[in-house]
Amino acid sequence: MRGKDSVEVCFSPRLFPDIMTIGEFVVVLVDILRATTTICTAIGNGAQAIIPVETLDEARQLKEHGFLVASEKDGIQLDFADFGNSAFSFTREAIGGKTLVYCTTNGTKALHVAAGTGTANGDLAARECGARVGDGGGIASGRAGPGGARVVVI
Repeated sequence: MRGKDSVEVCFSPRLFPDIMTIGEFVVVLVDILRATTTICTAIGNGAQAIIPVETLDEARQLKEHGFLVASEKDGIQLDFADFGNSAFSFTREAIGGKTLVYCTTNGTKALHVAAGTGTANGDLAARECGARVGDGGGIASGRAGPGGARVVVI
């Protein structure tokens, strides 16, 4: 049962609608392996914009319209993608000044789930939001679940 000071951990974006249905809450998106780290790296290396999409079909359609695409399924770069999901690929030379469409197995789906809840990026902002609202929740975007995914919510 959720109380004023509770923290809920959601181990997949697909489970979010079932878990977070009561009252107001703060979502802390913790994706320590790839998606959010890669997005921050791309922006830091001069990407003009990142368009996170939920489906491979969306990514393919945008590729057909001339966008660069970074995409993976279960950690493997897809054949139509210009990049996989490694932050090391997003050098200033490769993406500086460009818009990048991004689709991952779970991370970009978690971003879309969290987008409608009022989110904070960074632990200080998340702590402040948590202190103001007094309730919290997190989405782990890994697939392994409680036994295989290490999730720390501060």
